[in-house]
Amino acid sequence: MSEKEKLIEMIDDMPAYKIGYVLAYVQGITAEDDPSESVAAYNELLQMRKPLSGELDYDKELAEARMEKYESIN
Repeated sequence: MSEKEKLIEMIDDMPAYKIGYVLAYVQGITAEDDPSESVAAYNELLQMRKPLSGELDYDKELAEARMEKYESIN
């Protein structure tokens, strides 16, 4: 029995509510990918990058981020 036949048999035995998951997965792996979109997005991100001036104080950055995120809780 070929792998395709095994897959078809497994799908035939599968509950109906799981078929949507299988369909979504198969559509995802068979979709035509357009790498030019990904490359363009990556290049745009590279252009947005800014060099850091001086050393980065990770503890200070973390403390500021926490304060900004959680200051409304107090």
